[in-house]
Amino acid sequence: MRGAFVLMVASAAVASGQSPELPPDRYGVRAEFTLYPQTTSRQAVASLAALIERKKFEYLTAQVLDPAVVDARVAQRSSALLPGVEKQLEGVRTQQRLKPAGVDAEFRVPDDAKRFAELAREKADVIAFKEVVTDVQAQLGEYPENLAFFRKLAKDGDFADAATESVATVKTDPERKLFLKKDGPRWVVEDRKTDVEKKK
Repeated sequence: MRGAFVLMVASAAVASGQSPELPPDRYGVRAEFTLYPQTTSRQAVASLAALIERKKFEYLTAQVLDPAVVDARVAQRSSALLPGVEKQLEGVRTQQRLKPAGVDAEFRVPDDAKRFAELAREKADVIAFKEVVTDVQAQLGEYPENLAFFRKLAKDGDFADAATESVATVKTDPERKLFLKKDGPRWVVEDRKTDVEKKK
């Protein structure tokens, strides 16, 4: 795949060890800065390549891809899944009401409308996140040459770093670019193809 590589991307590893700026767990996935650092734009690309190579797509999606983009895609999927999840939970609640003594409090579907809605949304989000992870894995698997490109970028690519953004290229293929931006203390990969997109 030529041209700029588009990947819905990036929020990830910052510094080694624990840090007060350590991001929260996302979708049950904890950030691992010692394994996947992103204190520089080059490290961000190296971490991206390592995660693809190790097939850690859940971690990649939760902690290395742009959280705003991932959350938006999860929310879209979750909204579509929500009616089905609510119906399923209602069925479970009906069964629990028939035999309340055999149901652990931890697993009881709440009668309270607000708590029920929160539980339904939480479960829909979990399913939606798994679907988004599957999409990311399929996209990366469809274009395996991207892994070679990321490895080359990390090893000897040119990184045009500015204060809050960077464009990574390789001399042998200058038209193919990977865009990064600063997200707090870390570098993340943007979800755009060209310089023009950012101006829209």
